[in-house]
Amino acid sequence: MVTKQFNPNRTNPDKGETIKNISQNLYEYSKVYTKPGVYKVVFVATSVNVKESDSILKEMEINITP
Repeated sequence: MVTKQFNPNRTNPDKGETIKNISQNLYEYSKVYTKPGVYKVVFVATSVNVKESDSILKEMEINITP
C-alpha cells in the first residue's frame, strides 16, 4: 500500500550483501540488527556450470524487539 506520492526514480533500491562466493566456505553466518523493527531477510543461492544454472530463494521475517 502506498500512502503518499513518491518518485520511484529518486528512491534507492535495497542493496544485497554478499556472504559467500565460489572461493569461500561458509560454515555459519550472523548479522546484528541494532534497531527494533520487522525485517525481511532473503537468501539467494545460485549454482552455475557450463551447461546450466539454478537458483533458489528463501525468505524469512525477523522481528527485533527492544
